[in-house]
Amino acid sequence: MPPASRSGLLLALLLAGATAAGCATSAPGTPTVTSQAVGPQSTQLPARSGSAAGTPPGTTTGATAAAPTGVPGAASPQPTTQVAASVPPAGASSAADTQADTQIIQAVDLGNPASIEALDAIRTTAAGVAAATSLLAAHATGDALWAATYVYASSGVDPGPLRLLLAESDATVRVMAAAGLVARGDATGFEPLVQALASQDPLAGSEPPQEIWMFAASTLSRFAGPQAPDPSPDAGPDDLAANQAEWDQWLKDSGPTLRFDPASATWSAS
Repeated sequence: MPPASRSGLLLALLLAGATAAGCATSAPGTPTVTSQAVGPQSTQLPARSGSAAGTPPGTTTGATAAAPTGVPGAASPQPTTQVAASVPPAGASSAADTQADTQIIQAVDLGNPASIEALDAIRTTAAGVAAATSLLAAHATGDALWAATYVYASSGVDPGPLRLLLAESDATVRVMAAAGLVARGDATGFEPLVQALASQDPLAGSEPPQEIWMFAASTLSRFAGPQAPDPSPDAGPDDLAANQAEWDQWLKDSGPTLRFDPASATWSAS
């Protein structure tokens, strides 16, 4: 893939993959990306005994979503059931495949596009998700943490590991986890995304560098609609703070009644 496309790839693949994992169908217009060659760099991939095809975006599972939790200002919590449409990638993962995919995740170097291309090849496989799950449980750090989060936020099922990632010090990891939660009908992802709207730090894994607030704004607009105008790409701190205040007020006002529609993969206040 040309380096210039990587920032768009990160958002498109994360949102499309998370939607497929957490919803009955992808929303109309969900972007798709076709991988391209990464150029002269190459990555040696560990041998895999086989690969399991991932569940493609738009797969219909006919499930229903439960009432969301974790919204500031919400009424007393109700027992929750995760979106039943959350289905793992198709196929079982062998120990050999999981070990090979663990090596791919651990070998990711955010400065090497080829290693990210290798990661994307396992993003929707059962073995890839199993490897990411194990590495997150083992408290991976650095680029391996980014890679495991990217895979799990795209195709993992249980939102529990994503909730734990909201406490990570890495801001990119937090917003990827938050996006994965919101895409799965889990409202605990909204507050971290709103908090990220003021961050002008680089979004790790994007090339050319994209700022974190851009990813957070795109995610919020994608799943909750245009509740506030998106700032221009060259927005300054004051503009970002004003935009964040609008989203924060929306969350406070709408939080108690927010509901997720898995058919359209969108949130709305009832």
